[in-house]
Amino acid sequence: MRALTADDLLNTPRGRRLLVAYAKAVGSVDLSQAFDLAANAFEDHASFGTWHIAGGVMTRFAEPPTGSPDDAAVELAALRFGEVDADVLHAALQMSVDFAWYWQAPDGLVRLAALPQIVELLRPLAEAVAASPHCEWWSSACAVDDQHLIAYAEPTIEAAPIGQSLRVGRAVAMADEAEGRRENRAASDVSGFWWSTPWAGHTTARRQNGRPTGITLMEDCGGWEKVWIRRCPVPAEARILEICEPADWAGLCRDHPFEITHTVGPDWRRVTGSDGPWLMPDWVSVAENYDAVHVTIAGYLTTATQAIDVDDRHQTMMAGWMPDGTVWLNDVLATTAAEWEIWKTSDGTGWSS
Repeated sequence: MRALTADDLLNTPRGRRLLVAYAKAVGSVDLSQAFDLAANAFEDHASFGTWHIAGGVMTRFAEPPTGSPDDAAVELAALRFGEVDADVLHAALQMSVDFAWYWQAPDGLVRLAALPQIVELLRPLAEAVAASPHCEWWSSACAVDDQHLIAYAEPTIEAAPIGQSLRVGRAVAMADEAEGRRENRAASDVSGFWWSTPWAGHTTARRQNGRPTGITLMEDCGGWEKVWIRRCPVPAEARILEICEPADWAGLCRDHPFEITHTVGPDWRRVTGSDGPWLMPDWVSVAENYDAVHVTIAGYLTTATQAIDVDDRHQTMMAGWMPDGTVWLNDVLATTAAEWEIWKTSDGTGWSS
Protein backbone atom coordinates (compact mmCIF):
# COMPACT_ATOMS: atom_id res chain seq x y z
CA MET A 1 0.00 0.00 0.00
CA ARG A 2 1.20 3.54 -0.80
CA ALA A 3 2.44 5.48 2.26
CA LEU A 4 1.32 9.05 2.85
CA THR A 5 3.99 11.70 2.20
CA ALA A 6 4.47 15.30 3.27
CA ASP A 7 3.83 16.44 -0.31
CA ASP A 8 0.54 14.53 -0.31
CA LEU A 9 -0.58 16.65 2.61
CA LEU A 10 0.78 19.92 1.24
CA ASN A 11 -0.54 19.52 -2.30
CA THR A 12 -4.16 18.65 -1.53
CA PRO A 13 -7.08 20.63 -0.05
CA ARG A 14 -7.90 18.05 2.63
CA GLY A 15 -4.26 17.57 3.59
CA ARG A 16 -3.65 21.30 4.00
CA ARG A 17 -6.89 21.70 5.98
CA LEU A 18 -5.71 18.97 8.34
CA LEU A 19 -2.34 20.67 8.84
CA VAL A 20 -3.95 24.04 9.57
CA ALA A 21 -6.32 22.45 12.09
CA TYR A 22 -3.39 20.76 13.84
CA ALA A 23 -1.31 23.94 13.85
CA LYS A 24 -4.16 25.95 15.35
CA ALA A 25 -4.72 23.29 18.03
CA VAL A 26 -1.11 23.14 19.22
CA GLY A 27 -0.14 26.74 18.47
CA SER A 28 -0.71 29.94 20.39
CA VAL A 29 -3.88 31.97 20.63
CA ASP A 30 -2.17 34.55 18.43
CA LEU A 31 -1.61 31.95 15.70
CA SER A 32 -5.21 30.79 15.81
CA GLN A 33 -6.54 34.34 15.70
CA ALA A 34 -4.15 35.37 12.90
CA PHE A 35 -5.30 32.42 10.81
CA ASP A 36 -8.98 33.14 11.44
CA LEU A 37 -8.62 36.83 10.59
CA ALA A 38 -6.60 36.15 7.44
CA ALA A 39 -9.05 33.44 6.37
CA ASN A 40 -11.92 35.84 6.87
CA ALA A 41 -10.55 38.00 4.06
CA PHE A 42 -11.04 35.05 1.67
CA GLU A 43 -14.63 34.29 2.66
CA ASP A 44 -17.59 35.09 0.46
CA HIS A 45 -19.44 37.26 2.96
CA ALA A 46 -22.42 37.58 0.69
CA SER A 47 -22.93 33.89 1.38
CA PHE A 48 -21.46 33.54 4.85
CA GLY A 49 -22.88 36.76 6.29
CA THR A 50 -21.06 38.90 8.82
CA TRP A 51 -20.40 36.20 11.42
CA HIS A 52 -16.74 35.81 12.35
CA ILE A 53 -15.08 33.05 14.36
CA ALA A 54 -11.82 33.76 16.17
CA GLY A 55 -10.36 31.74 19.02
CA GLY A 56 -13.48 29.58 19.08
CA VAL A 57 -15.75 32.59 19.74
CA MET A 58 -18.43 33.59 17.23
CA THR A 59 -19.16 37.29 16.90
CA ARG A 60 -21.28 39.30 14.48
CA PHE A 61 -19.89 42.48 12.93
CA ALA A 62 -21.33 45.08 10.61
CA GLU A 63 -18.11 44.69 8.63
CA PRO A 64 -16.20 41.48 9.38
CA PRO A 65 -12.64 42.09 10.58
CA THR A 66 -9.93 40.73 8.32
CA GLY A 67 -6.24 40.11 8.60
CA SER A 68 -3.29 39.63 6.32
CA PRO A 69 -1.79 36.33 5.15
CA ASP A 70 1.55 37.88 6.12
CA ASP A 71 0.39 38.09 9.75
CA ALA A 72 -0.66 34.44 9.65
CA ALA A 73 2.71 33.55 8.10
CA VAL A 74 4.63 35.29 10.88
CA GLU A 75 2.73 33.37 13.58
CA LEU A 76 3.06 30.09 11.67
CA ALA A 77 6.82 30.59 11.27
CA ALA A 78 7.07 30.83 15.06
CA LEU A 79 5.15 27.57 15.61
CA ARG A 80 7.03 25.00 17.67
CA PHE A 81 5.64 21.52 18.15
CA GLY A 82 6.92 18.34 19.74
CA GLU A 83 5.96 14.78 18.87
CA VAL A 84 2.73 14.46 16.95
CA ASP A 85 -0.16 13.92 19.36
CA ALA A 86 -2.52 11.12 18.31
CA ASP A 87 -5.69 12.69 19.71
CA VAL A 88 -4.95 16.13 18.27
CA LEU A 89 -4.10 14.53 14.93
CA HIS A 90 -7.40 12.63 14.82
CA ALA A 91 -9.31 15.79 15.76
CA ALA A 92 -7.52 17.66 12.95
CA LEU A 93 -8.40 14.87 10.52
CA GLN A 94 -12.02 15.05 11.65
CA MET A 95 -12.01 18.82 11.11
CA SER A 96 -10.69 18.36 7.58
CA VAL A 97 -13.41 15.81 6.81
CA ASP A 98 -16.12 17.99 8.37
CA PHE A 99 -15.17 20.86 6.05
CA ALA A 100 -15.16 18.79 2.85
CA TRP A 101 -17.91 20.71 1.06
CA TYR A 102 -19.13 19.92 -2.44
CA TRP A 103 -21.91 22.47 -2.89
CA GLN A 104 -20.05 25.75 -2.43
CA ALA A 105 -16.63 27.28 -2.87
CA PRO A 106 -13.86 26.30 -0.43
CA ASP A 107 -13.90 28.18 2.84
CA GLY A 108 -11.40 30.89 3.75
CA LEU A 109 -9.02 28.62 5.64
CA VAL A 110 -8.74 26.24 2.70
CA ARG A 111 -7.94 29.17 0.38
CA LEU A 112 -5.46 30.67 2.83
CA ALA A 113 -3.69 27.33 3.29
CA ALA A 114 -3.18 27.04 -0.48
CA LEU A 115 -1.01 30.19 -0.65
CA PRO A 116 2.62 29.23 -1.50
CA GLN A 117 4.06 31.03 1.53
CA ILE A 118 1.71 29.19 3.88
CA VAL A 119 2.32 25.84 2.18
CA GLU A 120 6.08 26.11 2.69
CA LEU A 121 5.68 27.11 6.33
CA LEU A 122 3.47 24.07 6.88
CA ARG A 123 6.15 21.74 5.48
CA PRO A 124 7.90 20.90 8.80
CA LEU A 125 4.55 19.93 10.30
CA ALA A 126 3.62 17.92 7.19
CA GLU A 127 6.88 16.00 7.41
CA ALA A 128 6.32 15.26 11.09
CA VAL A 129 2.77 14.05 10.49
CA ALA A 130 3.76 11.87 7.52
CA ALA A 131 6.54 10.28 9.60
CA SER A 132 4.38 9.78 12.68
CA PRO A 133 3.49 6.23 13.70
CA HIS A 134 0.01 7.55 14.49
CA CYS A 135 -0.85 7.77 10.80
CA GLU A 136 0.78 4.54 9.60
CA TRP A 137 -2.62 2.86 9.47
CA TRP A 138 -3.93 5.64 7.22
CA SER A 139 -2.56 3.65 4.29
CA SER A 140 -3.93 0.30 5.48
CA ALA A 141 -6.26 -1.82 3.39
CA CYS A 142 -9.77 -2.72 4.51
CA ALA A 143 -9.65 -4.46 7.90
CA VAL A 144 -11.68 -7.47 6.79
CA ASP A 145 -11.67 -9.02 10.27
CA ASP A 146 -13.09 -5.88 11.90
CA GLN A 147 -15.95 -4.51 9.80
CA HIS A 148 -19.14 -3.08 11.29
CA LEU A 149 -22.32 -1.99 9.57
CA ILE A 150 -23.49 1.51 10.51
CA ALA A 151 -27.11 2.62 10.82
CA TYR A 152 -28.12 6.23 11.53
CA ALA A 153 -31.67 5.33 12.50
CA GLU A 154 -32.79 2.46 14.70
CA PRO A 155 -32.61 -0.68 12.54
CA THR A 156 -36.06 -2.24 12.35
CA ILE A 157 -36.07 -3.93 8.94
CA GLU A 158 -33.40 -5.42 6.74
CA ALA A 159 -32.20 -3.29 3.84
CA ALA A 160 -33.19 -4.06 0.27
CA PRO A 161 -30.77 -6.20 -1.78
CA ILE A 162 -27.76 -4.11 -2.74
CA GLY A 163 -28.07 -4.90 -6.45
CA GLN A 164 -31.62 -3.56 -6.43
CA SER A 165 -30.51 -0.38 -4.66
CA LEU A 166 -27.72 0.16 -7.20
CA ARG A 167 -30.04 -0.30 -10.16
CA VAL A 168 -32.65 2.05 -8.72
CA GLY A 169 -29.96 4.63 -7.91
CA ARG A 170 -28.54 4.48 -11.41
CA ALA A 171 -32.00 4.84 -12.97
CA VAL A 172 -32.66 7.94 -10.88
CA ALA A 173 -29.24 9.39 -11.73
CA MET A 174 -29.77 8.74 -15.45
CA ALA A 175 -33.13 10.50 -15.34
CA ASP A 176 -31.63 13.47 -13.47
CA GLU A 177 -28.76 13.74 -15.95
CA ALA A 178 -31.12 13.58 -18.95
CA GLU A 179 -33.31 16.32 -17.48
CA GLY A 180 -30.25 18.42 -16.65
CA ARG A 181 -28.94 18.07 -20.20
CA ARG A 182 -32.24 19.29 -21.62
CA GLU A 183 -32.09 22.31 -19.30
CA ASN A 184 -28.34 22.83 -19.83
CA ARG A 185 -28.06 22.72 -16.05
CA ALA A 186 -24.26 22.42 -16.14
CA ALA A 187 -24.08 26.11 -17.09
CA SER A 188 -26.39 27.18 -14.25
CA ASP A 189 -25.81 27.89 -10.56
CA VAL A 190 -28.33 25.32 -9.36
CA SER A 191 -27.23 23.15 -6.44
CA GLY A 192 -28.42 19.61 -6.05
CA PHE A 193 -26.96 16.10 -6.43
CA TRP A 194 -23.25 16.35 -5.56
CA TRP A 195 -22.02 12.97 -4.27
CA SER A 196 -20.26 10.19 -6.17
CA THR A 197 -20.89 7.34 -3.76
CA PRO A 198 -22.85 4.16 -4.54
CA TRP A 199 -26.45 3.93 -3.42
CA ALA A 200 -25.63 1.21 -0.90
CA GLY A 201 -24.64 0.57 2.71
CA HIS A 202 -21.18 0.86 4.16
CA THR A 203 -19.05 -0.56 6.95
CA THR A 204 -16.25 0.79 9.10
CA ALA A 205 -13.53 -0.60 11.39
CA ARG A 206 -12.60 0.15 15.00
CA ARG A 207 -9.28 1.85 14.29
CA GLN A 208 -9.24 4.84 16.65
CA ASN A 209 -8.90 3.71 20.28
CA GLY A 210 -11.54 1.05 19.72
CA ARG A 211 -14.06 3.50 18.27
CA PRO A 212 -15.65 2.86 14.89
CA THR A 213 -13.77 5.24 12.58
CA GLY A 214 -16.87 6.03 10.55
CA ILE A 215 -18.77 7.70 13.37
CA THR A 216 -16.20 10.49 13.74
CA LEU A 217 -14.91 10.80 10.17
CA MET A 218 -17.96 11.69 8.14
CA GLU A 219 -18.55 14.26 5.41
CA ASP A 220 -21.74 16.31 5.51
CA CYS A 221 -22.43 14.99 9.00
CA GLY A 222 -26.13 15.03 9.79
CA GLY A 223 -25.56 15.96 13.44
CA TRP A 224 -26.35 12.48 14.71
CA GLU A 225 -26.07 11.94 18.44
CA LYS A 226 -26.75 8.21 18.23
CA VAL A 227 -25.74 5.52 15.75
CA TRP A 228 -26.08 1.74 15.67
CA ILE A 229 -23.25 -0.57 14.63
CA ARG A 230 -23.12 -4.35 14.20
CA ARG A 231 -20.14 -6.56 13.57
CA CYS A 232 -20.26 -8.01 10.09
CA PRO A 233 -17.76 -10.72 9.09
CA VAL A 234 -16.27 -10.39 5.60
CA PRO A 235 -15.79 -13.60 3.60
CA ALA A 236 -12.24 -14.38 2.51
CA GLU A 237 -13.23 -14.41 -1.15
CA ALA A 238 -14.67 -10.86 -1.11
CA ARG A 239 -13.30 -8.75 -3.97
CA ILE A 240 -12.40 -5.36 -2.46
CA LEU A 241 -11.02 -2.51 -4.56
CA GLU A 242 -8.67 -0.19 -2.67
CA ILE A 243 -8.65 3.56 -3.43
CA CYS A 244 -5.20 4.67 -2.25
CA GLU A 245 -4.55 7.68 -4.47
CA PRO A 246 -6.20 9.81 -7.19
CA ALA A 247 -5.03 7.45 -9.97
CA ASP A 248 -7.10 4.63 -8.45
CA TRP A 249 -10.26 6.72 -8.52
CA ALA A 250 -9.55 8.01 -12.03
CA GLY A 251 -9.00 4.46 -13.23
CA LEU A 252 -12.30 3.34 -11.76
CA CYS A 253 -14.13 6.12 -13.60
CA ARG A 254 -12.25 5.38 -16.81
CA ASP A 255 -13.09 1.67 -16.70
CA HIS A 256 -16.72 2.17 -15.62
CA PRO A 257 -17.75 5.66 -16.86
CA PHE A 258 -21.04 7.30 -15.97
CA GLU A 259 -21.38 10.92 -17.11
CA ILE A 260 -23.05 13.30 -14.66
CA THR A 261 -21.95 16.70 -16.00
CA HIS A 262 -25.43 18.21 -16.00
CA THR A 263 -26.20 16.80 -12.55
CA VAL A 264 -23.17 17.79 -10.47
CA GLY A 265 -21.67 20.41 -12.79
CA PRO A 266 -22.72 23.58 -10.95
CA ASP A 267 -21.66 22.29 -7.54
CA TRP A 268 -18.38 20.71 -8.63
CA ARG A 269 -17.46 23.86 -10.58
CA ARG A 270 -17.89 25.91 -7.40
CA VAL A 271 -15.62 23.53 -5.49
CA THR A 272 -12.88 23.10 -8.08
CA GLY A 273 -13.17 25.99 -10.54
CA SER A 274 -13.33 23.44 -13.36
CA ASP A 275 -16.18 22.87 -15.84
CA GLY A 276 -15.56 19.15 -16.37
CA PRO A 277 -17.18 17.38 -18.20
CA TRP A 278 -17.62 15.11 -15.21
CA LEU A 279 -17.65 11.35 -14.70
CA MET A 280 -18.38 9.13 -11.73
CA PRO A 281 -18.25 5.32 -11.63
CA ASP A 282 -21.18 3.28 -12.93
CA TRP A 283 -21.68 1.26 -9.78
CA VAL A 284 -23.83 -1.39 -11.42
CA SER A 285 -20.94 -2.05 -13.79
CA VAL A 286 -18.32 -1.90 -11.02
CA ALA A 287 -20.28 -4.53 -9.06
CA GLU A 288 -19.59 -7.03 -11.82
CA ASN A 289 -15.89 -6.91 -10.93
CA TYR A 290 -15.81 -5.94 -7.27
CA ASP A 291 -17.87 -6.64 -4.17
CA ALA A 292 -16.79 -3.50 -2.32
CA VAL A 293 -14.74 -0.31 -2.54
CA HIS A 294 -12.56 0.77 0.38
CA VAL A 295 -11.02 4.25 0.61
CA THR A 296 -7.93 4.46 2.77
CA ILE A 297 -7.45 7.62 4.76
CA ALA A 298 -4.40 8.41 2.63
CA GLY A 299 -6.53 7.82 -0.46
CA TYR A 300 -9.19 10.14 0.89
CA LEU A 301 -6.81 12.97 1.79
CA THR A 302 -5.08 12.87 -1.61
CA THR A 303 -8.23 12.57 -3.71
CA ALA A 304 -11.28 14.26 -2.16
CA THR A 305 -12.55 17.79 -3.02
CA GLN A 306 -10.41 18.29 -6.10
CA ALA A 307 -10.79 17.75 -9.83
CA ILE A 308 -9.06 14.58 -11.02
CA ASP A 309 -8.26 14.02 -14.70
CA VAL A 310 -9.75 10.81 -16.08
CA ASP A 311 -8.65 11.23 -19.70
CA ASP A 312 -7.88 14.05 -22.12
CA ARG A 313 -11.46 15.32 -21.88
CA HIS A 314 -13.16 14.19 -18.67
CA GLN A 315 -12.61 14.88 -14.99
CA THR A 316 -14.04 13.41 -11.83
CA MET A 317 -14.25 14.10 -8.10
CA MET A 318 -14.50 11.73 -5.17
CA ALA A 319 -17.34 13.29 -3.19
CA GLY A 320 -19.29 12.11 -0.17
CA TRP A 321 -16.94 9.34 0.89
CA MET A 322 -16.00 8.18 4.38
CA PRO A 323 -12.27 7.85 5.11
CA ASP A 324 -11.48 4.21 5.88
CA GLY A 325 -15.06 3.34 4.96
CA THR A 326 -16.02 0.39 2.79
CA VAL A 327 -19.06 0.55 0.52
CA TRP A 328 -20.58 -2.79 -0.50
CA LEU A 329 -21.78 -3.43 -4.04
CA ASN A 330 -22.90 -7.05 -3.66
CA ASP A 331 -24.62 -8.99 -0.87
CA VAL A 332 -21.58 -10.97 0.18
CA LEU A 333 -21.22 -9.96 3.83
CA ALA A 334 -21.57 -12.93 6.12
CA THR A 335 -24.81 -13.06 8.07
CA THR A 336 -24.42 -12.63 11.80
CA ALA A 337 -26.59 -12.87 14.86
CA ALA A 338 -24.64 -10.10 16.57
CA GLU A 339 -26.70 -7.52 18.38
CA TRP A 340 -26.74 -3.89 17.29
CA GLU A 341 -24.47 -1.80 19.52
CA ILE A 342 -25.51 1.78 20.29
CA TRP A 343 -22.95 4.58 20.30
CA LYS A 344 -23.83 8.04 21.60
CA THR A 345 -22.33 11.53 21.69
CA SER A 346 -23.33 14.98 22.88
CA ASP A 347 -20.82 16.99 20.87
CA GLY A 348 -19.99 14.85 17.83
CA THR A 349 -16.53 13.94 19.13
CA GLY A 350 -16.79 12.11 22.46
CA TRP A 351 -18.49 8.96 21.24
CA SER A 352 -18.97 6.05 23.62
CA SER A 353 -20.95 2.82 23.67
